[in-house]
Formats: sequence, C-alpha cells, structure tokens
Amino acid sequence: MLKLAATLGCVASLMLGLAGVAAAQEYPPPGVSSVSPSNPGPGSTVTVTGTGSPGETITATLLDGADGAALTAGGQAAGTVQLAAVRVLGSTTVDTAGQWSLAVTIPTDVVAPAFLQIAGSVSGVLVTITIAQLAPVTPTTAATGGGGVAFTGMSADVLVPLAVVLLVAGGLIVLTVRQRRRRRVPTSV
Repeated sequence: MLKLAATLGCVASLMLGLAGVAAAQEYPPPGVSSVSPSNPGPGSTVTVTGTGSPGETITATLLDGADGAALTAGGQAAGTVQLAAVRVLGSTTVDTAGQWSLAVTIPTDVVAPAFLQIAGSVSGVLVTITIAQLAPVTPTTAATGGGGVAFTGMSADVLVPLAVVLLVAGGLIVLTVRQRRRRRVPTSV
C-alpha cells in the first residue's frame, strides 16, 4: 500500500516536471510583442515591436533568392532554404525601458523564397516572417487591420497541473475505497 502511494507520488512529480517540456512554443516568440501585418508582401511596410536589453541593436534583414542559409525562429531551426540576397532593411536600438519598434518596407524586387528576419545583437534571431509573393501594395489600396497576429493556441500552464492533481486524487480515492472494502469483508473462521 505504501509502495503504491509512493509510486503514484513519483509519477505525479514526473508528470509535473515534464509538463513544461510538452507545452507548445509561445507566440509571438519571447522578445517580440507584435508583427503587423503578419503576412507582408512586396512593397508593404512591416512593423515589429518587442522587448530586449537596453542598448541592444535590433536589425531587420531580408533574405531572398537562391544560395543557402539556415533560418531560425524563436531559437529553433525553421529549416534551410536557398537564398541569394541578404539585405539589411533597417535597425533600431532598445530604449532604456527595454522597448523597441522597427518599421521596414519590403522591396518590390524580392525573389521567392523570401523571409524577413528580426534579430537582436544580444538576443539572436527573434522572429522569421515569410514574405507573401503578392503584387506590391500601394498606400491607397492597403488594407488596415487590427494589427498583430492572432493568438490561436492554448496555454497548458493551468490545465496540465490540474489534470495531474485530478489523476492523483482519483488514485487516492481508489486506494481508500479498496482499503475500506478490505476492512468490511468478514474473514471466514
């Protein structure tokens, strides 16, 4: 009985410890507060805001064409694509409050595949944005949106520990019921 309770406790501890590992990557990635528009095309202006270390330089680089470079997003590999041109479109410095904002215009001569990579001099690559291969957007026909990318995920920070607690509680209830049943069963003489 004591061994079973100890085993259940170990399993619950292990599940709680691994719950953070199984959680989905957050979006926007750490260091990036918003990306607007989320699917920019040639000629459109992209505004990215975020947080960082005061004094850190944040740079927007356009990667397009056909050579070879590995892309990363939020510290994880996003794949390898063929790239020919690497162009710095702009940079900014994180202010003393740790905030930054960078607006860059995507050139109209981008070649597929094309990506806008935002990186910090201290943070590394913060986000990689795929450039949609659309006709250039003119200011008179540009759509105005609510800004930012919709968060379509779910945070498991509350649900996973709750599920573990409920599983442990259920196990303890089963053990208690079994113990009571054993005490009630009369022994034959």
